[in-house]
Amino acid sequence: MLREKVGATSGGAALVIAAALAVALAAGWLSLLFALPLDAWPLGGLTAVLTATAAWALRRTGVRVSAASAVSASVVLAGSVVAAVFVMDTSYDGQVYHMLAVDALLRGWNPLYHPEYPDSVWVEHYPKGSWLIAAYICAFVPTIEAGKAINLSAAAGAFFASHALAAQWLARRESGKRGGTQLGGVGRSAPRATRAAAFVVAFAAAANPVAAAQLFTYYNDGLLGSLLLMYAASLARFSVARDRGALATAMFAAIVLVNVKFTALVYAALFGAAFAVYEGWRAWSRGRTADWLKAVGALAAAGVVGAAVLGFNPYVTNAVRKGHPFYPVEGKGKIDIVTANMPEDFVGRSKWDKFYLSLTGRPGSPIGPASSERRSSFWDVRPDEFRKLDPDTRVAGFGPYMHWLLLGAALAVLTMLATDVRVGLGVLLLAAVPAATVAVNPENWWARYVPQLWWLPALAAAGGWMARSRLAAAPRAAALCLAALLLWNAGGSVAATVARQVNNSLKLDEQLDALRRENTELRLFREGLGFVSVPLRLEERGIRYIAVDKAGLCPDPQKILFSTARYCKATDGT
Repeated sequence: MLREKVGATSGGAALVIAAALAVALAAGWLSLLFALPLDAWPLGGLTAVLTATAAWALRRTGVRVSAASAVSASVVLAGSVVAAVFVMDTSYDGQVYHMLAVDALLRGWNPLYHPEYPDSVWVEHYPKGSWLIAAYICAFVPTIEAGKAINLSAAAGAFFASHALAAQWLARRESGKRGGTQLGGVGRSAPRATRAAAFVVAFAAAANPVAAAQLFTYYNDGLLGSLLLMYAASLARFSVARDRGALATAMFAAIVLVNVKFTALVYAALFGAAFAVYEGWRAWSRGRTADWLKAVGALAAAGVVGAAVLGFNPYVTNAVRKGHPFYPVEGKGKIDIVTANMPEDFVGRSKWDKFYLSLTGRPGSPIGPASSERRSSFWDVRPDEFRKLDPDTRVAGFGPYMHWLLLGAALAVLTMLATDVRVGLGVLLLAAVPAATVAVNPENWWARYVPQLWWLPALAAAGGWMARSRLAAAPRAAALCLAALLLWNAGGSVAATVARQVNNSLKLDEQLDALRRENTELRLFREGLGFVSVPLRLEERGIRYIAVDKAGLCPDPQKILFSTARYCKATDGT
């Protein structure tokens, strides 16, 4: 009973976080629709109406959220904002165009009525969900750093959703419940387990190195991975326990997910299709087609609202103006954003050649003419490789042990097939969906484009732990070894990447504080609108500056850390 309560608390917390993100997105979109400013007062009113509407709809369907769930989610949401404010984004893309988009929205740009944004093709045509939510947060917490709290909130939501699934699933097995409520027979074969096992599985799944490397940035690849995990885990929990709250969580997550990246729409559709097929087969076998239609129809409606309504810009806008909803990465006149960003030894190779080279290379972000660094053997891994991970890691972006983890996952599944074939087949069936979404991406060598690949070893570890047979010790031992390596790789990746982000932020904070204390006007040069983060941070700290062209700088300008912006003090000679 206790484990079921813990699982329910986590599930409720995931629902609150997913709903909060969806409400923020919808409130921002309605502000644009009604041509209202993205300010606290109009957004506050819209939030109150949307929250009341969502609460009413959930209660009508019998969904209840406990006080423990609401408090847990509220602490996470508030803590995410606080952490985001104190750790500055020092990444390239985050400062160059993500902040540019958020700032443009806050300054009155309305992409619904005036979609043109000539200063950046990416800002004009890319999905705007994460930017709208970030602008929503910044409207209440007026600093550009606050908006990236969405990454921390989504990562926590992914953990809660995963823990709810694992805790409830394992608790049902421990209580001896059997029958058709488990996915693919996996649950029917599961052994007794502890709350610690559920926590480990959830942490291993949510502690994605891609998400960890981008926690304190405006990058949205880790955000995609976290939202996709929240979405997939909630769909699975609905299938396991017929929990309407889980379906509601998946619907809210889907609304936000499809507005994060173009690939997110494809991934969400594939997972939704797999859910529809499984639930359809189950409904047909039990003669409950009406229930299937309700669940699948509700999920499809959420997807349509997310993509066609809240995602009107870019999907509909791009299709009408440019002939393809995914412009500029697809369609006539598409822009190749990948070739110039890959290592030299990847150029001209097949998709799977690049995938293998990236998986087995040493972590790093080489760009041609530089090549990836190769290992002397498959087993050649150095502990210091974690330090090479960053938001853009092009080679071995899942950490230095990912190639070991995938091999271990394959061996664990083979062990399951030899000892408990139902569990082995169930794991293969479950893993087929994220594996298919990885396979359809033409650039799956880059970890940030396929964060869901990280789930495969976690699924294998969970399956091995649940195997039940006379030889169950073998898959369980394999699961323990795999889980230990997963935690080592995840822990090392999280520690190294978060430490780097915090350390970079402290260095930049020290530089800006020194400039503020000097109380001297600066002459600031930046190329075009790049690194909008610099003037925004100067303004927030009350540092006076005047924008100049390159000729207006002194002979020996100083650099603003982690940017290309240069400055001179007004008293320096030109």
